[in-house]
Amino acid sequence: PLLKLNAEMIAECAHAEGRSMESVREEGERLYADKPNLKKHGGGTWSNAEYGHPGLQGIYLRLKSMQRFTEAWALCERA
Repeated sequence: PLLKLNAEMIAECAHAEGRSMESVREEGERLYADKPNLKKHGGGTWSNAEYGHPGLQGIYLRLKSMQRFTEAWALCERA
């Protein structure tokens, strides 16, 4: 459900900016990899504006959601 919602957000962003969905995704992937806020300010991986980018949200959901679920599951098992 979250990835579907994210795809809708990417489509809306692409339409509003006159871009392709792929370019929005690619920009999000660059933000994910480059971590410009961390490099520029030395704190916080991404700025609030960067976190709000639908392309970044999509890559984060795909790469980190399973990791976070696994970490939470292990924590609950130890409790």
